[in-house]
Amino acid sequence: MLRFLSALATIAVVVTAQYGRPARACGPWFEPTLLADRSDTLLGLPDGSFLLEARRLVPRPALPFVALEGEPGNETATATRAPPDCYENYLYLQGAAAFHAGDVDGARQFFLAVLALPAAERRARGAHAAFSLGRLGEARSFAEVRRLVASGEAVDDEGLAVASYGEEARIALREGKDVEAIRLYAAQASFGSSSGATSLLFVARAVVDDPVRLRRALRDPVGQRLITTWAWTRSGESRITSDGEGWEDAAAADQRRGRVLRALLREHGDLAGADALAAALYRTGRFDDAAAVVARAADTGLTSWVKAKLALRAGDRLLADELLARAIELTSATERWPGDAYGDSVGLAPRARLIGERAALALASDRVDDAMRLLWSVHREYWTDVATVAERALTTDELIRFVDALPASDAPGAATADHDDGMVWSGTSADLRGLLARRLLREHRLTEAARYLDGLGEHQESAISFIDALRAADVAASDAERAEQLWRAAQLARRSGIELLATELGPDWALYQGALDPGSFADVDQNDDDDDETPPRATDPMVALLEHPASSAWVGAAERAATGRHAPPHPFRFHYRHTAALLAAEAASLVPPRTQAFAALLCFAAAWTPDQQSRGRFYRQWIAKGAWVDFSSTFGESCPAPRFHPLVLPEHEPPGWWSTTVPRLRPRQAGLTAALASACLCAATLLLLRRRRAGAIAPPPP
Repeated sequence: MLRFLSALATIAVVVTAQYGRPARACGPWFEPTLLADRSDTLLGLPDGSFLLEARRLVPRPALPFVALEGEPGNETATATRAPPDCYENYLYLQGAAAFHAGDVDGARQFFLAVLALPAAERRARGAHAAFSLGRLGEARSFAEVRRLVASGEAVDDEGLAVASYGEEARIALREGKDVEAIRLYAAQASFGSSSGATSLLFVARAVVDDPVRLRRALRDPVGQRLITTWAWTRSGESRITSDGEGWEDAAAADQRRGRVLRALLREHGDLAGADALAAALYRTGRFDDAAAVVARAADTGLTSWVKAKLALRAGDRLLADELLARAIELTSATERWPGDAYGDSVGLAPRARLIGERAALALASDRVDDAMRLLWSVHREYWTDVATVAERALTTDELIRFVDALPASDAPGAATADHDDGMVWSGTSADLRGLLARRLLREHRLTEAARYLDGLGEHQESAISFIDALRAADVAASDAERAEQLWRAAQLARRSGIELLATELGPDWALYQGALDPGSFADVDQNDDDDDETPPRATDPMVALLEHPASSAWVGAAERAATGRHAPPHPFRFHYRHTAALLAAEAASLVPPRTQAFAALLCFAAAWTPDQQSRGRFYRQWIAKGAWVDFSSTFGESCPAPRFHPLVLPEHEPPGWWSTTVPRLRPRQAGLTAALASACLCAATLLLLRRRRAGAIAPPPP
């Protein structure tokens, strides 16, 4: 089960890397990334949000209406909101009772009686009565609801004015008036009504399936905007088959999309929503048509975005960068595209995505400093990409200068805005300082690292202890004292390595606390004390990522060289374990080889390293120089703490020639040797006894 859940988590990371969106999985939230698949980032165009665009089909009327989603006209819920002895309330409740009893004529008379009251006496129930008349089939009463609320003659405590647009649109649909229904639903959606936007999606689906209704809708500018919005954001969706038993195949969806795009292209000369049509054409690979349409489109952020993509395909990176900058100017910093029509996904921040694309283009052009500056401006959205540049593309000194130049508002602890649903990505200035601190510790630049330890949060004390141990080892008065301090540093590196020394991304993936390795699809045991079943990769995953066909064409020479040059000291996943092993081995080299401390230190070195070759080397070192110890049979698996005070021979050290011979043999070899020696001794004893007996019974000489 654990492997299955881990596999699901890995799939989520791959999806995120591919599409640049966060994904839910059986695990943590996975930050979106743009640099994992740079071809898709720079040449692909994300689909927009139908929900958001539907709310912008028409300008919002300057009316004091409020969308309160729920069941409109719920008489039971509103029965107690007016005084029970109020005549207006009495008439309305009588009408509601008649309505629910099926007495349509009686209900109508009571509702009309409410509206016939003087304005001051029907303010609490006037809108409700008019709305109820509309539900009885009198469509013009919905317009009366809006008039009463707009003029202040009626209280609208249930959002009936906005809901009346949708109710009136439903009647228009039944009468075959698609354009009128679209306009009414669009007005409802303009007030932020999710119900209105969702209704527009169902109308659009029905219209594109009927060529006659499609031609009729395309005669109206609002209808044109609706269909172009559908073509851009929803044309690739699959439908449930007519029998309800499954999903239609991709060919059916492609056929529908092609038919709609052809119909739109016939109108594109003065088409409303030409930018959305150009985006739809680009996303379907019709680049020539997209270029023809976008040339006539209004100057919007989406228009410049499509033009930038076309420029990149034509090889003009300079023009593409200018167009991306123009798209950024025309895109709101607060806009977010939900992931689907119902808005239950974190979605995409288009302006941040545009800035990230400019950063990817800067990297491709060897402008690493520009890329870091651009990515940091959107670090709350694309922390993974910030870490990619900060950890590998920049030199350590360049990263220090960048961090030191951050404004005071970005200091650790400064307030930052979270996403609407309360989710917080990694990616604060404290995270960047922590990344820098770990990088400096890996490079043994201890004095400089101490300035940024505040970025490690609760692990700051462990980092201080690690630095103190290394410094104490450098000034130790004796080899034994130096060995003891190195052992102290080795333990910290092993137990807290993910927090003190790990890379934010590959090979260690401190971003996910080392819980998974997106680069190798490897199942990961989250228990830090257990070894992985599969041997770790000895290649740098970040270098391999740059060589992948999905990115290699968009990787500059400077980044390619820097990524390999700034790799951690060991290429293994959990590379800090090997660092801990080397510290333990160095400590072993400072103590007498025939002591318990020597064997214990090498035992830990063999147990900690993820490198099989190094593990064998530590074992052979103990065999060649060390002494027989009581944990010989579990060497590299179960190790006791080394004893530095005093440095004595092991308690089980055999005397004489045995102590100089047996330790050179593996434990199994030593056992076999002892058994063979015992067998030889027994055989020699038996042979001697046999000879003596034969001599005793031999006849005397003549």
